[in-house]
Amino acid sequence: MYQSDEKWKKVLLGEILKLKSGVLRPKNILSTPDLVNSVPVYGGNGILGYTKEVFSEQRLLVIGRVGEYCGCVHIANPPNWITDNALYSEKWFDDTVDFDFLAAHLSHLNLNSFHRKAGQPLITQGVLHNLEIFLPSLPEQRAIARALQAVQRAK
Repeated sequence: MYQSDEKWKKVLLGEILKLKSGVLRPKNILSTPDLVNSVPVYGGNGILGYTKEVFSEQRLLVIGRVGEYCGCVHIANPPNWITDNALYSEKWFDDTVDFDFLAAHLSHLNLNSFHRKAGQPLITQGVLHNLEIFLPSLPEQRAIARALQAVQRAK
């Protein structure tokens, strides 16, 4: 992914943050936002619609929990709503981890490959909390995140 002179430290994702399932989706979801219903509702595969109700006023890391695309990673800017088909970053334990770097890193890891194989594809908090990841120093994380964001903007 990236070469560095510094050694990257190995940590469990559960040492960085606590993931939690969202809640039932609101009843009044529109497919496109309007002046009243502009809060994005995140499900297992990303934004599934818009509502006027607010689940969180925080920026959240969202990971699809259920469905064909479980494991997909999104950033939900506030305000937002997270359904029970997704996991979200309820609490952060480590302030030496850059939010945008972690989102990009988890996307790169193809979390879908960790889903339960039987029946409906599903990825659990337990599996993700025990996922080993490697982290560079915070300045390197920020530099990598900025570079990746520049590439995304250029696309």
